[in-house]
Formats: sequence, structure tokens, C-alpha cells
Amino acid sequence: MIVNKDTKLANTNITRVDIYSKEDAIDLIHKGNALQKIADEVRGSALEWLKEHLNRDEYLATIKECEISADKANKLIKHSKLYKACLDKGIEPPRTVAESTKAKGKSLDKQIDNLKKNRKKSDIRKSIVLDNTPRASLYLISDGTYTKIGVTDSLMTRLAQLQTGNARQLRVIYEKPLANAYGIETQLHNSLYQYKMKGEWFDLDTDQIDSIIEKLEEL
Repeated sequence: MIVNKDTKLANTNITRVDIYSKEDAIDLIHKGNALQKIADEVRGSALEWLKEHLNRDEYLATIKECEISADKANKLIKHSKLYKACLDKGIEPPRTVAESTKAKGKSLDKQIDNLKKNRKKSDIRKSIVLDNTPRASLYLISDGTYTKIGVTDSLMTRLAQLQTGNARQLRVIYEKPLANAYGIETQLHNSLYQYKMKGEWFDLDTDQIDSIIEKLEEL
């Protein structure tokens, strides 16, 4: 890989990179991804400073000079604030400006809560893939504390089997016949492994359960 430092692109002093291998390309992609995350946070911090220290007209004129719209500037400022707040709390910061934008809330604490909730939903949605195989029912059963995610061809029979020897009253939260129900069950078990208690029982909160059901309804 050769970097030509004398090349100018679009009237900007930017180095041109000549790539000669797959390894060069992969290395540059990883570096570019990391730099993009830093760049958005840095731009947001700079815009935040400008907004605090300049009057409105001067601020708008300055960001126009930087070729950034007011809407984009607000999103970058929000991203920067949320990014730093997450770092202060030891939480993985938002990966993109879009992720920060989706984390609604008037306070940073509320935005952080919604950021974590959105990530849970996203991880669950990514784990579910639909294909075509014989149908069975995927179900969610609760004992009041934990949730069982399983597959059966007779839910009432399965519920009776599980209730035997269980002191807690079990109830069916959700059931849906699905193509590849067993495959989807496996994907859910894998994606929720960190919440696994024993067997097919998981320690899930209401938001996680709602997210699972919401995605399954789309299938």
C-alpha cells in the first residue's frame, strides 16, 4: 500500500492511497470506520462550542461556511453530548449519529436508557431470519419471573407438562406457528445467551419481550 502525500482531491489536501492487496483494503476500511466515529464526535464538540459562544446569526453563518445544515449540526451536537455522557458512565457510546438521533429523550439519562433499549431491540431483530420448513409453534411462557422460549406442535400439552412439578402458575405470553420455528428458536436462544438462567428459561424485561413479539409478528 502506497500513500501519495502530494495528491490533491477536490481542492483539499487529502492523501491518495494506492491499494495493492485485500489486506490493504480491509485495513483501510477498519481505520476509516474508526476515524468516522471520532470525526462525528469531534465535529459535534466543535459545533457545540460555536453554538454556546456565538450569537445565533453568527453561528448560522459559520456552520453554513462549513457546509453543515442547522439540522445536521443539531444531530452532531446531540451525538457528541451523548457520546461523552456514555463514556463517563462506562457505557459503549453511540456507534453512529443515526443511533444517537434515535435515542429520544429530554435528558441525557433518558437518552442513554433509550439507546440501550434500542440496541436490545436491534440485536433481537438481527437474530431472526425466516425460511421455509415444516411449521410448528414458537411460544413464550412466563412463570412470573422468568420466560421460556420454546417450540411445540401442541402448546396446551406442553404447558401441562411444564406446569407439573412447578409451584408457580405458568401462563402463555405468546404463540405463533412459524416456518423454521426451530431455527428461529435457536437464533433467539443464541442472541439472548447472556440472559439465560437454565435450559430454555431467560431473565428478560418487558421491553425485551415486547421486542421479540413485535419482530415475530412481522414474520
